[in-house]
Amino acid sequence: TPLVDAGCNMVIVTHLSDGSLWDRQAFPDTTILEIRPRKRLKYAGDGGNSGGLLSFTSAHTDAWRQQGYEDTMLAMEHIRKPLAARQALTRSEAVLQKSLDITEEADLALRNAMARIK
Repeated sequence: TPLVDAGCNMVIVTHLSDGSLWDRQAFPDTTILEIRPRKRLKYAGDGGNSGGLLSFTSAHTDAWRQQGYEDTMLAMEHIRKPLAARQALTRSEAVLQKSLDITEEADLALRNAMARIK
């Protein structure tokens, strides 16, 4: 795909229906966030009515935009908590490493002091 070919390793895919045929496994080195509609899009059409997804009226696009926003916020909420936990773990690891470095310096100073006493 053009995005992966351009070097993108994180991609957000927004589906227009929950049953979209698409294989994320085809992109093993790419992190993919899929956003799927929780319910059928309003005004999407049923095959015979007023244009479906090609009917770009103000009312239709406003409804689609609102539903897309709500679906996106739900998808982001599912990754927000694990991401925040990972960031907290990274900060904790940095604090631990700093503590270990200080302890190592203190141990070295103590060894040097003990060597001078002998």
